Amino acid sequence: MNNLVEMWEFQLDEIEHGRADAKTFMRKVEQYATGIVEEAKTLKVGAIDFEESLGNCPGCGEPIRQSEKRYFCSSASGCTFYIWKTQYFKNVTPKMLAMLLTKKKTNTLSFKSKTGTYKAVLTLEMPVTEGQLVRVFK
Repeated sequence: MNNLVEMWEFQLDEIEHGRADAKTFMRKVEQYATGIVEEAKTLKVGAIDFEESLGNCPGCGEPIRQSEKRYFCSSASGCTFYIWKTQYFKNVTPKMLAMLLTKKKTNTLSFKSKTGTYKAVLTLEMPVTEGQLVRVFK
């Protein structure tokens, strides 16, 4: 048996058919749960990183995180780097963000205007002003 649920189901089946003792099973479950709780008490809250990093901040090197509307530096030391997820009516995807952080620009993108369509790349020029990337027309 390679997982806990299978093992417990097997033991419960054994209890149901009179081949194992329910009190012994419950004592083992209680010991297991107590062990998990005791281990959890020893963990430091800051030691667990639940959010996935999307890359490193070009300003300070700390991990980049995301909210609903922007990508931002997770640094607690005062770094204010952020990029809006929507730039010139285009969504900046995590893949595009990775390109911006490594190559400082996206692939060529198509944009629409009142007069038609045009092509441009979005570039990351430091310092980023008000979360806005720079368009470079092609």
